[in-house]
Amino acid sequence: MKIKNQIFLFVLTILFVASCKKGEEDPTFSFRTRKNRVVGDWKLKSGKSTYEETGSNGAVSYSDGFIYSESGYTYTTGTGWSTQVYAGSHSYKLEFSKDGTVASTETLDGQAITNKGLWDFNVGVGEVKAKEEINVRYESVQNSNGTKTYKGNQMSMTYSILELRNKKMKLRAEYNVKNPDGTGYKYIDYYELVQ
Repeated sequence: MKIKNQIFLFVLTILFVASCKKGEEDPTFSFRTRKNRVVGDWKLKSGKSTYEETGSNGAVSYSDGFIYSESGYTYTTGTGWSTQVYAGSHSYKLEFSKDGTVASTETLDGQAITNKGLWDFNVGVGEVKAKEEINVRYESVQNSNGTKTYKGNQMSMTYSILELRNKKMKLRAEYNVKNPDGTGYKYIDYYELVQ
């Protein structure tokens, strides 16, 4: 009987540990809750943002994108023969607070944009498990032109958490729009953040 109890406890432990992992690259087990791993000050280590427009035939008619490092960026715009490349300085900081507030500051070539709002985990819908995504709803954006406020979900983002560790987080967001005439556009953002 003692061996059966030990086997049962072992199987139960394995099932519990396996259920702790949510993101594709998450650790198998962590003593810190997902919320405690998210809360804190983060800075961009690397990232990529792309935008594509497609014609009714499905071919890309326009694209642009940023590739980010800790202190700089490369921006590529256009398609085919009309491609142009720019480079400059860049930093991105993101602060998730325990009380559900969020603030981000992005500085591109010396021009800062600060966003403030609220964040929370998703509740899990369909194939997406609870706490696999972070929902951010910005309430204000401030730049050199002043401050703009938003109501409701006018400016919101949902990030899939690919990896969430004690001092490292990988986020991905993708938005696809397909119009009735076959044209469309797509945004894909990927960020690796560190504390």
